[in-house]
Amino acid sequence: MRGSIIGLKEVIGLRKALLDEGIPVTVHLHDTCGGQSFSFELLDETAPRQETLVQARAFTEHYLGRHLAFSRDGESFWVADGS
Repeated sequence: MRGSIIGLKEVIGLRKALLDEGIPVTVHLHDTCGGQSFSFELLDETAPRQETLVQARAFTEHYLGRHLAFSRDGESFWVADGS
């Protein structure tokens, strides 16, 4: 079973994989004493925002092989408990 921490190598790989997949977003890591959270940043302001975020969320969860929890706006996420 994998831990709930996502390593820097995984984040770097995810960033590259998103772009390789044609999803114009990057991922920012926010690391605090209480745990990790992440946010998406759209790199192409002309891309349809909601559609791009939906693609990014689905791809990210699949790529990381973890169950993720997302904020209401879909722009932030963290590893769900038990992943």
